[in-house]
Amino acid sequence: MNKRLSLDILGVMHDEIRYKRQVVEMSWRVRAGVFWTRDVLQAHAALHNAPAPRPIAIACFPDGRQMIRDGHHRCVATYLGGRDYLRHDEYNLERYTYAMYSEINFEAGFVTPFDPRTEARVPDFTAFREEVFRLYNRSRDEAITFIRQNKTRYARPHTRNSLTQLAEALRHELEALSNHQSSHTP
Repeated sequence: MNKRLSLDILGVMHDEIRYKRQVVEMSWRVRAGVFWTRDVLQAHAALHNAPAPRPIAIACFPDGRQMIRDGHHRCVATYLGGRDYLRHDEYNLERYTYAMYSEINFEAGFVTPFDPRTEARVPDFTAFREEVFRLYNRSRDEAITFIRQNKTRYARPHTRNSLTQLAEALRHELEALSNHQSSHTP
């Protein structure tokens, strides 16, 4: 069974948060004592008529590095909410190699190859992914060429390497926004 996982050891595969307001609201729930358990995720999904998210996915690499593969919003919200760990029932550990991330795997739906040690995926690559699969339906080779020629549409060099860096950057962004808005209030 998994144990408590300290947030300050986690690397990130995204270095920007897409749904900032959602993270703030989620952080309030953490402050109120919420853990991201299966029951909490299912209740949220039922309320919004959506599929329940899976537990936070942590990619574990042979060199000992652990990086958030899926669940960046929940992890940042947990950190901003004042909790410095994930409980055993909030995450799953998954074994990967860096080579696995550098390969295109159409069957698994992975069409954004990158090196998570030095690169991050952009916050939203949905349109890119859809375009790849439209091309793939016509020609696998054409889709591969498109992926290789358009890496900047789905990956870029890291600007933040850790969850704490990502969360603190968001905190500063939100504070700046709040200060800006309050300075323009009559």
